[in-house]
Amino acid sequence: MASYTYLIVIIHFVTNWNSCCGFSEFITKNIFMDKLALMATLKAKKGKEAEVEKFLRDALPLVENEPGTSTWYALKLDEETYIIFDTFTDEKGREEHLTGKVAKALEEKAKDLFSLNPVIEKLDILAVKMPEVIQY
Repeated sequence: MASYTYLIVIIHFVTNWNSCCGFSEFITKNIFMDKLALMATLKAKKGKEAEVEKFLRDALPLVENEPGTSTWYALKLDEETYIIFDTFTDEKGREEHLTGKVAKALEEKAKDLFSLNPVIEKLDILAVKMPEVIQY
């Protein structure tokens, strides 16, 4: 009888945790690896590097509100080249990001900040080394 009671308590805990804390979303987003990515290459206009870096730092809160974007990186390759790299579990998340607030802000600021139009490439992820990621 005690084992049955423990089983009921565990089922109740998992069910309630799922409904209040998004257990299934946690499992999907934090254990299984993302399959898709984007890489945007940005070339800053001479003298605009500090503004580009501020723009990228200021974009982080916008991306944090995108549930379909799993990871987002703003990187500096050299004095004028910056890269935005982000990952997604599915195509829906990637497309939502491409039409989201950061993409709109990037489009609005492109002529002022960048010497060339941003180059955005869609990538497929083959393998990942991260804590608690299951490779497929």
